[in-house]
Amino acid sequence: MQSPRFIKTLERALIQILDEADTERTGELGYNEFYNAFKKLENYNLSENDLRTLLAIADENSNGKITWKEFIPFGINAVQVFLERNKQAAKRSQDDKQILKPDLLKVLYEGEIKKIGIIMQKRFEVYDTDPETKKHSGLITF
Repeated sequence: MQSPRFIKTLERALIQILDEADTERTGELGYNEFYNAFKKLENYNLSENDLRTLLAIADENSNGKITWKEFIPFGINAVQVFLERNKQAAKRSQDDKQILKPDLLKVLYEGEIKKIGIIMQKRFEVYDTDPETKKHSGLITF
């Protein structure tokens, strides 16, 4: 749940964008006006589906007109839900990255690790080889 300060900020933002979209000062907006107004809320990361959901919520009597002042409380609740969903999705995405990272690195660098192992083995063969018999003692392994 967001803070009261956040809710007030969101409320002011909604009032501002919807008031600006209501160029005829009727208190009502058509679908396009409403949709375009919400596209201005860039900081809230609303998806196309979120915007369509807001349209469906706003036009409760399906007459194609949205009385935007009555919509404000519902809009605040809907945007809060969308933001919480986005936050949870980002958290899951971050968790997935942390889980997959070691495995992904292993797959990506497995060939390089083998090559380095062979190089190291050749470099240490001098220290692992008996000078007289030229046999490896096996004390140094990779």
